Amino acid sequence: MPLFLVRQGLGRLRAGGRIINISSAATRVAFRDSVVCSMAKAVLETLPQALTKELGPRGVTVNQWRPGS
Repeated sequence: MPLFLVRQGLGRLRAGGRIINISSAATRVAFRDSVVCSMAKAVLETLPQALTKELGPRGVTVNQWRPGS
């Protein structure tokens, strides 16, 4: 879902804009009954890295915030 939100917002995002993704500790700790959630959050861990390479030339900053870590 965050990827689709970013894609929709890119047309409105000015140079020098900011994108902030919110993740969770589920990417660092294995929870027994939340394999799907952990996998989805792990995907979000690589999204900022990829977006930074793609949007960096526009001056767009992409960050990841992981509460509880």
